[in-house]
Amino acid sequence: MSRHRYNPERGRVDPRDLPRGPQGRALCRHCGAEVPPRRRTFCSEGCVHEWKLRSQATYLRRQVFARDHGRCAACGLVVPAVKKRLDKLRRECGESTWMVRLKRLGFWDCRDRTWWEVHHIKPVAEGGGMCSLTNVCTLCVPCHRRTTRRVRKRQGSRS
Repeated sequence: MSRHRYNPERGRVDPRDLPRGPQGRALCRHCGAEVPPRRRTFCSEGCVHEWKLRSQATYLRRQVFARDHGRCAACGLVVPAVKKRLDKLRRECGESTWMVRLKRLGFWDCRDRTWWEVHHIKPVAEGGGMCSLTNVCTLCVPCHRRTTRRVRKRQGSRS
């Protein structure tokens, strides 16, 4: 793990610039093994997956959603189902009723964004960055706000 949220070496690389193994083939960007024929910078799909988790925020979000199905790890709220019901309420009752319900649930500023976030279980500031799926979970926006507040308070008391 790292204190970087994403891999600073992410992005396109010319395979000719990669270090070489004993057989003269490029070394995998993730694990360091020699890249087999017909592959360019990674030795396997598994290494591509792990690299993307550590370097592409959108890919990480998709993988976490596929695993957790939008269920908040803290309160158990199934965020997509609640969002769907509240969007229906918005169409039926209007904007003001919808905003009152949102605020009551703790979603103050969610008009134009998703209602769940990827949370690093071990904070990035404490070395939890560039991690696999084992260090991240789904949290609804209110739970993520509370959790982040507790982490910041704890980090502030250490200084």
